[in-house]
Amino acid sequence: MLRRQNEDAFRQLMQKINSGAADAVPVSREEFSKRFGASASDVARTEAFAKAHGLTVVRADPGARSVVPSGTITQFSTVFGVKLERFEHHAIGEYRGRTGPVNVPVPEDMKDVVTAVLGLDNRPQARPHFRFRRAVQDGAQRIQHVITPLDLARLYDFPSGDGSGQCVGIIELGGGYSESDLSAYFSQLGVAPPNMVAVGVDQANNAPGQPERA
Repeated sequence: MLRRQNEDAFRQLMQKINSGAADAVPVSREEFSKRFGASASDVARTEAFAKAHGLTVVRADPGARSVVPSGTITQFSTVFGVKLERFEHHAIGEYRGRTGPVNVPVPEDMKDVVTAVLGLDNRPQARPHFRFRRAVQDGAQRIQHVITPLDLARLYDFPSGDGSGQCVGIIELGGGYSESDLSAYFSQLGVAPPNMVAVGVDQANNAPGQPERA
């Protein structure tokens, strides 16, 4: 991850948007990348650094302020001064992790360019938080009820409306969904299914039943 251009201006814009200031005007993706993304010179220097250490740059995205290198475990261990190993955990299974602090041996003119090195550790960063209603007794049968979005709307007295015309982004950190499951779910709720679009990030894809590491 690389430093942001115009950090002070970015923070001022965010404060205006968060406070609902009348002169707060959101910017387009293109303008955001140009004003607040990584500079072309920072990207070029980071790419040169990666190549000088034998790493291959597979993607550079100034708007996201990221440069993604590829290489071997040995190369990454050497470049960043860490020890990469495979670990087993009873709750999350096998994952790649590191020991030792991450060091970036950059030249003097790059010491403030790199703000974070991510991806050396690929253990899952989130887990499901399912909630169930307390079980109720129905004769000899014990029944558990899943708390649905409609239940939450009633509990918190949400205003009327079904969200028509709104666009909601859902971050999925592994696996995916099937259209048939969505149809069945919304049918059971008595709600018309929304138009869902899967957007892959960092080479991930919609793969229901095949969870991937976050």
